[in-house]
Amino acid sequence: MILYIKPSFEGITVYKNKDRIMFKGSIQKYLNVLLTPWLTTFKGRVEYLKKQSGFKRNIPWYIDHKTCFITTENIRTLEGEILNVCAIYKIEATHKNQTKIIFTNLESIVINKKFSTVKNRVAKAQQLCKDVKNNFE
Repeated sequence: MILYIKPSFEGITVYKNKDRIMFKGSIQKYLNVLLTPWLTTFKGRVEYLKKQSGFKRNIPWYIDHKTCFITTENIRTLEGEILNVCAIYKIEATHKNQTKIIFTNLESIVINKKFSTVKNRVAKAQQLCKDVKNNFE
């Protein structure tokens, strides 16, 4: 299961369980590869989710029942992470503007976002993923 994705100058690094996989390309190209079995693209999926959910921005990227991503920063920057909300076990407040994310395999990362912001975004994304799950599978 994909835990999170980190953009870099060379492409992206996908953190999958205990493995790190380098992908030389953009996040959109990688997501298009993930969406190929459903005969759709990243752009098509986002447009569908906008219409179905009412989200105007910060739209979760639903891939399948085990993969639904949210961003911590704009995807055009190298500073944020792209979190798989289906792989999140627990969210903890650490410092004033930092949040610790613990994944289902007990691996953890600290991100530079307020706890309340992350908690709300994860909860909304998890609810959206539950709502649309039956429409895709």
